[in-house]
Amino acid sequence: MSKFILHGDILIMNVKIDDVDYTFGIRWKAPKKPYDETWELVSYVKNSTGEKDLSEEQIKKFIDAVNPKMKFPSSVLKLASWLVKRKS
Repeated sequence: MSKFILHGDILIMNVKIDDVDYTFGIRWKAPKKPYDETWELVSYVKNSTGEKDLSEEQIKKFIDAVNPKMKFPSSVLKLASWLVKRKS
């Protein structure tokens, strides 16, 4: 993963999967439970052709890589929820 650009609540990054370059856009979302995902896929594109040719498994592997696998303390969950509501 490289070349990160934050645009509002969307994080855009370049990712190499099987030696092919892609650009992904992911959106931050507040975790609602201790082991919840904090990033969701907005879009992706193969840089050389503009195609969306990844399998569901490859996309899931990417999302799993960017989402933390930790138990969030309740204070972090409350803060994240407050920040998302404040931004709206």
